[in-house]
Amino acid sequence: LSQTELTGAEVYAQNLIESQLQNQHQVFVISDNVHVPLSTTWTRLTLSTASFTTRMNNIWQLRGFIMQNKIDVIHCHSRGAVRHAYWARMGLKIAMVTSLHGRQHVSMSKKLMNIYGEQCIAICENVKKQMVEQFSMNSNSIQVLRNPCQINKSSQLAKTNFKSIALLGRSSGPKGERIEKIAQHCFHQWLS
Repeated sequence: LSQTELTGAEVYAQNLIESQLQNQHQVFVISDNVHVPLSTTWTRLTLSTASFTTRMNNIWQLRGFIMQNKIDVIHCHSRGAVRHAYWARMGLKIAMVTSLHGRQHVSMSKKLMNIYGEQCIAICENVKKQMVEQFSMNSNSIQVLRNPCQINKSSQLAKTNFKSIALLGRSSGPKGERIEKIAQHCFHQWLS
């Protein structure tokens, strides 16, 4: 993960980690920070960096960690994690899976080489479609698995005649700007 703030990707990863631990897998987490309780240890590494020098240092540290701990599979949950893991596993026989929690930034380098690994998990059909159309990825290497959201239907709100709207996601960066536009252009109509 490359988390500087709480995101859905981190919560998704935490749920996956708990499931893997219950199935007796050994799990290591590497991230800038963690915001949810983990049942495993995590290692701090500044993966959200834009600095070339820091990124190169991180790649060597990550590669050493991978070899020292005999990692079999790397599961990336962010663009920063993908950038580091792709280069850190170069020449090593280690599988890589990436969960695509949203549309990916388009760049020429990503169009020329698949940095996302052998398998991808897209949170919706639109993310899968973008990867196939804009990055020429093989459709068979991308599975759609929506982010799970449990709703407590026995809550007081569910017993009323009110309809509720939930916007799930972070409110910073480009995603925050989209939420702001939705609020400005849609809420009034939805509320009426």
